[in-house]
Amino acid sequence: MTDTFIESYRSQVASDPTIRERMPLYIVNDRVKFWEFFTRPPEVASWLKGRTFRSWAGRYVDGVLALL
Repeated sequence: MTDTFIESYRSQVASDPTIRERMPLYIVNDRVKFWEFFTRPPEVASWLKGRTFRSWAGRYVDGVLALL
């Protein structure tokens, strides 16, 4: 799904040399909402147990940057 987003973005926006610098901010902004929601309940979601935000969100940032 990420590659579809990147392709759609590139087809609608002129070449953007700053996308590699800005995209991590967009991803972190998106992921922090999930993190905040799923770490708030009394019982933390099983997929977050033992993980830091950086270790969990970093794979998304790395994955998108690999597509750019």
